[in-house]
Amino acid sequence: MSIPSCKTIFWDISIFLLQKRLSNGLHYYFCDRKREADEELAKLNKRRAERERELELREEEQTRIQRDAELAAMGD
Repeated sequence: MSIPSCKTIFWDISIFLLQKRLSNGLHYYFCDRKREADEELAKLNKRRAERERELELREEEQTRIQRDAELAAMGD
């Protein structure tokens, strides 16, 4: 078994470090994408909750108007 040259050892270390850097980069990329997706989902959920609340308020308003109209009709 021969002893590897300094050039070979340097090359192996360089490749290892490059692979490590790429692996970390992909990890950070996917973490960023997950964070962005989570933020977008939170925004969508917030908008949906706001729309549901607005719909609820409109329905309450329509019920109140209808009740007021019925009371006015009974008073005539």
